Amino acid sequence: IDYSARRDPVDGADEITLQLEEATAIRLLLNETQPERLDLAITWAREWVDKLEGRGLDRALLQAKRLLVTCLAVTGQDTEALQLLSETAAVCAEHRMVRFLLDEGPPVRALLATLRRELQENRWKPDWAPVPSSFLDDSLSPDL
Repeated sequence: IDYSARRDPVDGADEITLQLEEATAIRLLLNETQPERLDLAITWAREWVDKLEGRGLDRALLQAKRLLVTCLAVTGQDTEALQLLSETAAVCAEHRMVRFLLDEGPPVRALLATLRRELQENRWKPDWAPVPSSFLDDSLSPDL
């Protein structure tokens, strides 16, 4: 899917399909090296977060936020990525979704490790959502 050729979904099922197709396109952009393509990945992922915010589509919103965290991490925007990851991890912890964040891959795993380290060293930022240390430990367990 090309960003300029995006379409509006015709119904709820189509919206799910469209989100998956566009998430794949966003991930493909992250493999490119041109800064404008990486910026497009962030813009596109952010649009999905904005589109899903407040609509009661909690799982889809978590998926969109997880992808945006990856985009931010890949482009070196760790400050925003960590803030958004703390928010997303707090929701995942509440629902015991230990594996969900890891399924996004190495960039999110590395940021989760950073969150755990910051918590252990009492450097948790005031704008980060609280995340139980047990959730971070469980998420980073080598058994997962």
